[in-house]
Amino acid sequence: AEYVRYIAEHNIPPMRGAKAAINLPLLFEPGERWEYGISTDWVGLAVEAVSGKPLDAYFQDHIFAPLGMGDTVFLPDEAQAARRAATHQRQVDGSLVPVPPARPRHPEYFSGGGGLFSTLADYQKFLRMFLQKGAGIVSPETVAEMSRNQIGGLRAGYIPSANPAVITGSDFNPGQDSKWGLGFLIFPERGPFGRNAGSLSWAGLPNCYFWIDPAAGLAAMMLSQVLPSGDAGALKTFFAFEKVVYAAPRAAA
Repeated sequence: AEYVRYIAEHNIPPMRGAKAAINLPLLFEPGERWEYGISTDWVGLAVEAVSGKPLDAYFQDHIFAPLGMGDTVFLPDEAQAARRAATHQRQVDGSLVPVPPARPRHPEYFSGGGGLFSTLADYQKFLRMFLQKGAGIVSPETVAEMSRNQIGGLRAGYIPSANPAVITGSDFNPGQDSKWGLGFLIFPERGPFGRNAGSLSWAGLPNCYFWIDPAAGLAAMMLSQVLPSGDAGALKTFFAFEKVVYAAPRAAA
């Protein structure tokens, strides 16, 4: 609520890709509590400053090309744009209606925290990288640090709703004292459907969900384009998907 009021009073665009959107004041001092925010956008700006490259070029040279992620870009070409999945909004009666894309074609800056277009096949290559101890993209030590609790006794994972049409108010791991690594929600306990303690997870706004379970040697995801985030129908589908994943026989690692 404070965020919505602040951007309204200061005419700040509430979207990634607009420079004014990342110049927001702190809600609290670092280390006091966990909050969903724009820290990864600032990491992207830091990468540009250190490397001397625009973030899209850095990602292409150091992540996408080495992993063979040829369909992952900030600015899709005409052929890629024609394959974009349409976003739909859940209505009160349960129906879905299409909504026009809201992201600007040419953002003011490339966001480290969002803005990429990709495919299931490409993103699975990215997730497998973490099961392969970084696969030469990042070091095994970096993967271990990304997977380690970085917030001490604080709890992570709950995102309150500032706009119910966009997000319902989501808890990505209800009933557990979830932690936060470097970019991942960490599951401290075994989940109800088989997900092991130490699994890593996160989500995208239109009910896109992934998790990495190092103990089981698997990475999985469900991608949709349905709003609001936390939609009951999308979550029901995701939980059913997770049950199927862990019930299916798998080859020994």
